[in-house]
Amino acid sequence: MGHHWSRRHAAGAGVSHTVTCPECGRTASSAADIADHDCTWCHQWWDVREHPLHFDRLGVAISLGEWAQLVEDDEYKRIDSTMVGEWFVSTVWTGMDGLAGMVRGRPAQIFETAVFGPASWHTWEQRRYATEEQARRGHDEMVQLVKKLEGVDDG
Repeated sequence: MGHHWSRRHAAGAGVSHTVTCPECGRTASSAADIADHDCTWCHQWWDVREHPLHFDRLGVAISLGEWAQLVEDDEYKRIDSTMVGEWFVSTVWTGMDGLAGMVRGRPAQIFETAVFGPASWHTWEQRRYATEEQARRGHDEMVQLVKKLEGVDDG
């Protein structure tokens, strides 16, 4: 980001250092921020990490800030939802995968289908997917499974 840092020394028993980020104006006194000359808040919020955790619906790595904006958009994150009797099947884009990049050859699992039960609305079943196409197919399969288990006829 090319930050130019403002350093302050505080008086007291020991000398403490803080850095002020010119991008956001926040101050930090963590040793990591001072040593790295990097504003953790700005860096984590708007930069895409080396091993990203956040992805758009196409699976493209995005920053935490971009993800935070998208996750507020119900139309963007809702893939499908279906009531089967008293059961609710919901498929959404979560845009997050904490294991992304850590398991070799495993694409980020950024979509999720969950089935919620009638009495407590606790999650009964949950599955994750890498692509929107897989998520849509998985939603339909889950709806069919719930119908079968509940004895609901498609006719």
